[in-house]
Amino acid sequence: MTLVRTATLPLLAITVALAALIAAPRPAHGCSCSPDYMLSDYIDDAAVVFAGRPFLRIEPNDPAYHISLSRSAGITMIFEVEQVFKGRAGALLAARTAFGSGDCGYSLTDRNTANTTVVLATIRGEHGWWASAPGDLEVGYCGSWFSVNEITEALGPGYPPDETMVEVAELLETPDNTPVVIYWLIGGAVAALAGGAALMRNRRRRSTREDAL
Repeated sequence: MTLVRTATLPLLAITVALAALIAAPRPAHGCSCSPDYMLSDYIDDAAVVFAGRPFLRIEPNDPAYHISLSRSAGITMIFEVEQVFKGRAGALLAARTAFGSGDCGYSLTDRNTANTTVVLATIRGEHGWWASAPGDLEVGYCGSWFSVNEITEALGPGYPPDETMVEVAELLETPDNTPVVIYWLIGGAVAALAGGAALMRNRRRRSTREDAL
């Protein structure tokens, strides 16, 4: 018995120490991009590579924009595309991203966004941004800061955007009022149920009074 206890105590002490280490609070780390990453590290995974400028940031569930653009739990960036180097893109391109550079997201306040810059957009897959749906284009702070000269050297001179791809422009021009209609329907249903319940209570009270008489 003493032997068992002697052997168990060190194991118990180690277990407690490991548990304390795991439970100890750790400092939060923001997004950091490795300076060692090269353009070639991102090109293969990019679905669309283009040069352009971000000009509009759409917040989640903004009723001023179509639900297809504002449904993301993150934000939607709208880019003006000037030149395409890989994939297909119209004059406007919408891509999901996290809320800001601190979350590895693309933002209008990030560096150099006032000028033309190269953007690499990926397609959200099984392990992509939590803020978007599978199949959405997405952009991040890391891998989106290359010069036009760098991308031209890697992929060639590029080509103009496809003017027949107008979906993003159409969505920007036609806000979706469906959520408002749904709210009205829900409100009407609630009001009808409340009115019906009140009517039933009045009938029961009237019936009870008549029985008492």
